Amino acid sequence: MNRHALPCLVLALTAVIAMSGCVNTGLQTGSGITIQEFTPGLSEIYPGEGMTFFLKFKNIGSVEATDVFAELLGLDEDWAASSSSDSIGGNMVVSNEVLPREAQCQYTSTGSHFNLKPPDMTYGTEGESATCTWKYRAPPIPEGFRPTYDITARVFYTYRTDLVKSFTMLSTEELMRYNQQGRAIPSSTVSSTRSPVTITTKARDPVRFWGDSVTFPLAITFSNTGGGMTCLKGMCRKATSGDSGWNKLEYSIKEVSKGITIDCFDHAEEIDVWPNRDNTIICGVTVSDLSSIVDHEERIIGISAEYSYFTDAGASITIL
Repeated sequence: MNRHALPCLVLALTAVIAMSGCVNTGLQTGSGITIQEFTPGLSEIYPGEGMTFFLKFKNIGSVEATDVFAELLGLDEDWAASSSSDSIGGNMVVSNEVLPREAQCQYTSTGSHFNLKPPDMTYGTEGESATCTWKYRAPPIPEGFRPTYDITARVFYTYRTDLVKSFTMLSTEELMRYNQQGRAIPSSTVSSTRSPVTITTKARDPVRFWGDSVTFPLAITFSNTGGGMTCLKGMCRKATSGDSGWNKLEYSIKEVSKGITIDCFDHAEEIDVWPNRDNTIICGVTVSDLSSIVDHEERIIGISAEYSYFTDAGASITIL
């Protein structure tokens, strides 16, 4: 990850957090690639009969999804063996797994995985979608058996979460003046991408100061809200258990305004992010060069996370 560039966050400096297109104003629930349809051609099939599985998915977040591919899980080696010499279309089988018909959907594709663009709020276009298909032939089964297979379609991709957080700096004297005049106290703002991992922050608002600098705590919470699994980049498919890269991501914190220092990290760090379990870190933020402020002023930081992700959809099929 290039920690020196927070794409889209630069807009905060020139548009005062009014994010256009790439970022949505306000906190958002997680999103990213969503599976729109996963269906076998039929729910029941006879031994030796061919079947096509269709998987359609779409990018509904606000970041481009990269390195996208898909797998079909839950059909055993007998299905792969029956499909490898399939007369309905020359399937590619690797390690007893039937690969998708589309080369770009296959995990084995080197450098040819595809990307999906996000929706564009400015021009009213929807996010890109894609379809992956698998062709199988049902294996022979012993007479009298009627097995049902629970099948999972899994979409893998790489995504990013960006957040811009502003702090409203207000001196003690100005705060007293606001209260005496009955004026509304300015509040800070936050903007974030729509992504499967959500970043939220909590801090004093506004930040009151009485000298040239002030230090205060900032709580940063990472949440997996996309309904799938987050992984270190490129490790979703390879990881299976233990300290393998699952339920982790890499993040960095950037000071994008003058006079801000953060005592937690200034380079990329890893953090555990499990489904339905938030993970919070506490950073000390020091803001300096405050004596020149008249009335109030906004100071801004940026937080970015990069990760791989996968999301699932299920179906079942019975051999008669």
